[in-house]
Amino acid sequence: ADRPFVPMAGEAENGFRKQLAEYQDEGLVGISVGQSPGLIAVSIQAALELLQGKELPRVIAAPLPIATTETLEAGVNYFPDLPDSFFTPIQFPDCGVNLTADEILAQSGE
Repeated sequence: ADRPFVPMAGEAENGFRKQLAEYQDEGLVGISVGQSPGLIAVSIQAALELLQGKELPRVIAAPLPIATTETLEAGVNYFPDLPDSFFTPIQFPDCGVNLTADEILAQSGE
C-alpha cells in the first residue's frame, strides 16, 4: 500500500526468515527468535553426561538462537530451498550442538 515497512519480530520458521531476507533491501528490519526443538539434543547430551557420572550445574541455560535482517545467511540460519515450515534454529554452538539442515532432513526421510 505504498507505505514504509515497520520493524517486525517473529518466530523462527523458515518462511518468516525468507520474507525478512527477501524484503530487507526494501527497508524491512526484523528479528526472529525461536525456542528450538534442537534443545532436545542439548537435553540428551546433559542426560548422557549425568549417566556417565559427570557433574552438571543445577541450572543450565541454553541461549535462544536469534537472527536479524543483518545476520541472515542463506544455508546457515534460513534455507531458501526448504519449506516455509522448516524450523531454522538447529545449532547451539555454546552447547556443542551443531546440526545442519542436511543432517536433519536425512533423519526425517525428506
